[in-house]
Amino acid sequence: MYHKFKRVQVDLLSIETTDVIAGGIELDTPVLLEIQNASFGYPTHRGWVVLLHNLYLTLYKGQWLVVLGPNGGGKSTLARGLLRLSPILEGSLTVSSTSSMILRYIPQRLGAGILGETVADELATARNCSYTGKQIADLLEELGLSVPLHSPVKKLSGGQKQLLSFASALLDNPDLLIVDEGAAMLNPAIRHRLLNFLEKKVRQTNLSILWMTQQLEDIFYADEIAIVQNGTLLTGWHARSFFYSEESPWQPSTCRKLGYIPPFSIQVGEELYRRGIPWSELPLQEIQSVESAGVHS
Repeated sequence: MYHKFKRVQVDLLSIETTDVIAGGIELDTPVLLEIQNASFGYPTHRGWVVLLHNLYLTLYKGQWLVVLGPNGGGKSTLARGLLRLSPILEGSLTVSSTSSMILRYIPQRLGAGILGETVADELATARNCSYTGKQIADLLEELGLSVPLHSPVKKLSGGQKQLLSFASALLDNPDLLIVDEGAAMLNPAIRHRLLNFLEKKVRQTNLSILWMTQQLEDIFYADEIAIVQNGTLLTGWHARSFFYSEESPWQPSTCRKLGYIPPFSIQVGEELYRRGIPWSELPLQEIQSVESAGVHS
């Protein structure tokens, strides 16, 4: 669908929350950004093509919101729209009026946004860094980036470049981190380590994360889940309500209704559910599946 660009509203106002929030976020939590009835797309010689339409999304301070969708579904288009790298074709975008809000973006394209020639050069690009040398070393160790600081960026592996992007972003002490498939090159163990570390940062520092992914396992860390489906966003789930039907173990979950095959640990959990394990005790990660099976055997 081609669309002639028209001016839309972009507010720079504080927002008060009024509704119940998925994932246990408190009702009085400040809002960082909100989109209402928004449409996003990309330009062609014939005009703008609308890829996403009628979107409603709210991101709160200290919230980890996962946007799940396939390649080409519009996740990157949404990220670019929220970053104002492309215009909103319809609707409104409202962002926090806090002048000190710091936003960092980790794009899908490998190495994009890395400015330094060496690891040390790249880490030095963080403008809001209050870390000591030891704290920087500790951060790199926690992320699993074990390379000398003088290492040339061009000699790093794809996964190491992605970890460097995360390290540089986190040194800026951001309020909001937007990640567009930014951990896709990491092996499962390092990815798990990174996600656990980011979860700790969210809880300790009120960091907000908007995480675009195709990986169902990333949902385990989310306060709320939004699904890119047929050009729009479906919202309102947390991990447990997405992977397991609250109504009955014999009812298909939202995950299965949308055509996704759940991770193995969830498939184990589905069987445990059918055997009488309460919904609230069903596993959400691999190790929990083993523990649940042992406790209730």
